[in-house]
Amino acid sequence: MNNIELLGKYTKQKRQLSKLFAWLDENEISLKEFTKEDLELYFEVNKQARNTGKQIKICLKQVLNGEGLPSEWVQTVIVPYSDLYFSLDTVLKTIDDYAQGEGSEKYKIEPAGFDSVKAAVILLWLGVPPQDIGYILKEDVHKDKVFFIGTEYKFTDSISDFIMKYKKSEGYFSGKRPNLKFKVYKDDEYFIRTVKTASRDKIVNRLFEKIVDIDISKNDIQKAGLFDRVYTTGNDIINGDLISEYQDYKKKRLALR
Repeated sequence: MNNIELLGKYTKQKRQLSKLFAWLDENEISLKEFTKEDLELYFEVNKQARNTGKQIKICLKQVLNGEGLPSEWVQTVIVPYSDLYFSLDTVLKTIDDYAQGEGSEKYKIEPAGFDSVKAAVILLWLGVPPQDIGYILKEDVHKDKVFFIGTEYKFTDSISDFIMKYKKSEGYFSGKRPNLKFKVYKDDEYFIRTVKTASRDKIVNRLFEKIVDIDISKNDIQKAGLFDRVYTTGNDIINGDLISEYQDYKKKRLALR
């Protein structure tokens, strides 16, 4: 039995591990022989896998445990920091590209139908707690910042135009030309809106379901925004488990200058 066949036993882990296990089969590495060095090489040569490195490690450990194999070494593997998260503009472009291609086909909506996703990503990047995002009102959003519950979240220069345009938007087109239909946002007083009445607690999670195919997670966006603020302004503090990861991020970002 090869690795892909073995993975068939683990339906919950299959989505995250299918590419890794196919790579193992291509390189004739059995799960029993799989080592830390092999996984680090996989992340090195498969840049897209870095975006979901944490989830891959969690799922791999579950499969190794299920097969009665040592799994402690998985925690020691360092996932290279994904180039995707060095720039908010890069993240937004990735979403735009998806919205104009596969996402447009999947959801049958115009690219503007992903504007609420992009707005939520921006707020996470700026440091707004996920639990607060659904409750921000339009009146809390200004040309250069969001001011919410006594905290100011300043914009970068590149996002102000989009934020103000989205704030004024009333909805987006859905369907295929010439049969486009304009769908109107609900809950008009809130900044983040969808075309269906949504739970304010769950709206961010619902929006991120639209981009599950490109593996952009809330946690990664929050962390990237924090790292970016520390790198550019020094206004935030890195501590705990993130210190070593930030040092790796800083080293790679300095190399891009």
